[in-house]
Amino acid sequence: MGPQIPLRVVIVGAGPVGLCNARTLLDDGFDVTIVTADDGVGGVWRHTFPELGTNSPWGSFTFSGLEMPKPPGDGSTIPAGMYCEYLEEFYSHFVKPRATSWFHTKVMTMEPGKAAGWDLVLESPDGTRTEHFDRVVLAVGSLGKPHLPQGISNTVIPTFHSQDVSFEGVQSVLSLLAPSDDLPSTQGDADTVLVVGTGKSAIDNAVLFAKQRRKVLMVGRSFKWMSAPVKPDFIGSEWLTAVMGPVRNLDSRTQWFLHCTTLGGLIVSTAWSVLKKKYVSHRPDHPIIPHFDSHSPSLTSSAVLSCLDSSPILTQGSLYGPEIVQPKTNIHLDMPRFSVGLTPEFTDLVSSGRIAILTGADVVGADDKAVILTMADGSERRVRCGAIIAATGFKGSGKEFLAEEWRDRLGLTRQPMRLGWRGRVKSIRKGWGSVRPTAPIVDREIDLPLVYRGIVPIGRYTERDLVVAGGSTIVYKPAVLYEAESHLRDLRHDL
Repeated sequence: MGPQIPLRVVIVGAGPVGLCNARTLLDDGFDVTIVTADDGVGGVWRHTFPELGTNSPWGSFTFSGLEMPKPPGDGSTIPAGMYCEYLEEFYSHFVKPRATSWFHTKVMTMEPGKAAGWDLVLESPDGTRTEHFDRVVLAVGSLGKPHLPQGISNTVIPTFHSQDVSFEGVQSVLSLLAPSDDLPSTQGDADTVLVVGTGKSAIDNAVLFAKQRRKVLMVGRSFKWMSAPVKPDFIGSEWLTAVMGPVRNLDSRTQWFLHCTTLGGLIVSTAWSVLKKKYVSHRPDHPIIPHFDSHSPSLTSSAVLSCLDSSPILTQGSLYGPEIVQPKTNIHLDMPRFSVGLTPEFTDLVSSGRIAILTGADVVGADDKAVILTMADGSERRVRCGAIIAATGFKGSGKEFLAEEWRDRLGLTRQPMRLGWRGRVKSIRKGWGSVRPTAPIVDREIDLPLVYRGIVPIGRYTERDLVVAGGSTIVYKPAVLYEAESHLRDLRHDL
């Protein structure tokens, strides 16, 4: 009997999830091929702009077997460029010598094979070809394609999505605008860069170009951010979510005690109340962020901190001060500390007038010189600019190479809740002593993909020849989750 031919596995995507899965599958003896449209590994981290940092601290992105150098400064966050270099080193050490890598290669279509496995139509500079694989790992994330508001999708004003503002893209934007020490205005001019959006990417881009002496005007509906003004040294996010937070299955006696007994429920509610009051509240006179009061959203495990909605930003003060301590590095505090939209640089630039802000605005159109906005009061406004940065998110799932019919059959599209779900949820809720609502609970129907444990699409549960890796789970410790997920062989059958 001859040697057994290893199963052929393709990993679509070469970001951290794809590389982690590649190493695990190579160690387990599979024939692994990596496919990516990029010219190298890194995934979205390959398309970053200078000074972008990760949302989690040093240590939470480190894979086993390869230490990550400590970042410069206080080491609080990892520069995106440094993280991409780490992924390239990981690839060179663990994956490159043993795997087949196809760069500059797009997956055009993907369908089940006639007998088993999957057929992928690939497009590369050498042409189009069809390849058959026994197993497929989709490591394409969840961002999809860059989204541009319809009003600016066809304007002659140079327009860049925030994803395009990489190291090369920054120079393209800078070349369009003359440097100036004049302060920007909400009317704009030919040398103003208009940043559309008010989220994390918009803030990062605004800071980037303001520091390059370009006039920056941000427009959007309102600002939303998560902010922890005081570091909660006594607690870590993984402890909160594993023990104190709501879960569907109680896997330990500790969880049962905390969530199903009166005393335990009192402990849980008290702990969250203390965290809410002491570590998330803001000074009433804080100049940038509104005061956190009893009407703000309650704390949950998926949002340890409150998401606060502000009207136009006030323009004095700084985020940190004598009473608000700037956080230091602690990998156990990534959620309370690093899911933050505001930075000291941003608030200081707003305070000094280097970044102008216009909220309550929707982009509805553009001509050859200006962007047209509809304001909250219904009025129309024109804002001149020389370039547009659209920090407006993404649309789709990144899996458009699968026909819509197959996405539906696999369970990768959002599906409505099945009949009887309200009764089951309420039945579970009755047994939880830690559920102590201060207001009536409103049950909402949320359509979700049918992906078992966030890994196996329900449409291939029996075959288990298709895996969705990453992009379907809230991540607190990315490296730990990715590695654990890559080893779940009981869910992957032979994969």
